[in-house]
Amino acid sequence: MIVAQSLLFIILLSILLVKSASLMITSSSKIARHFKISEYTVSFLVIAFATSLPELMVGIVSALDGKPSLSYGNVLGSNIADLTIILAIPILVGGAIATQEIVRNKDLIHTAFFGVLPLILMLDGVLSKFDGLGLLVSYFFYLFLVLRRSSVSESIAQNFVKTNVLKNLLFFLFSVVLLLISSDLLVKVAENLSIAAGLPIIFVGLTLTAVGTSLPELTFGLKAIKTHHKGEVLGNIVGSVVANSTLVLGVTAILSPILANGDIGMSSVGFLILTLALFLIFGFRKKLGKTEALIFLALYIIFILTEQLFLV
Repeated sequence: MIVAQSLLFIILLSILLVKSASLMITSSSKIARHFKISEYTVSFLVIAFATSLPELMVGIVSALDGKPSLSYGNVLGSNIADLTIILAIPILVGGAIATQEIVRNKDLIHTAFFGVLPLILMLDGVLSKFDGLGLLVSYFFYLFLVLRRSSVSESIAQNFVKTNVLKNLLFFLFSVVLLLISSDLLVKVAENLSIAAGLPIIFVGLTLTAVGTSLPELTFGLKAIKTHHKGEVLGNIVGSVVANSTLVLGVTAILSPILANGDIGMSSVGFLILTLALFLIFGFRKKLGKTEALIFLALYIIFILTEQLFLV
């Protein structure tokens, strides 16, 4: 009975996620056109932050509860999911996605760098408050570079008087709230199911919670493909990985240092490094096609099976 109720809640919340993602992409695309900002840039700056809010909430709550390792596992799992299944499904549904922009802007390299940065900082056995501050500063510095690169501030100064932006901004903020609420509830439902099944909390973070908090990226990616806004898919993925690795873990570590422990094994770290390496290699090609998508899907399935074997 509990399982049936939980599955029903998951379906309803997933529908809410799709609806909120639809509203988000519509409003963000209008804002991008108004300010003459590329779809990739607006998805990197705004959409990625919005869809990373569930991970941020998990990080804050887990840190305040004295379980910051849940956030660490969630970020590792979310980044792996984002770069594999969350990226692969829109490609399989809508066809190949061009990678020239992330190569030209060097965001492909930046994604790999920021993805492994927390792992490097964790080599001494702890992600300290100082490390967290460094991650947080690096996030805002990178945002500054992206803003400077795209001349966003100049566009805003020229077009701020147009009032239709306010309406679209309100719709966007409303969709963010819907995403946050629905994602948080999805995570809670998944966690309750895992507790009933007696699964380790780190496994929850790496798999169920990671997938739950990554659903906004997936629904947004599918909607972007459906509405012919492919440029927003990669921007959202890249921006989410950067936000998860710096903003989310930075805030979590500042609130409660994250200690390395046996639960967070080398297998999950190794899969993240492998995933980032493949994303880097495939990204330097002109496009990510169905072959690459199938490889990403296979990698994620192997990751889930491996973590289940080692942690459950």
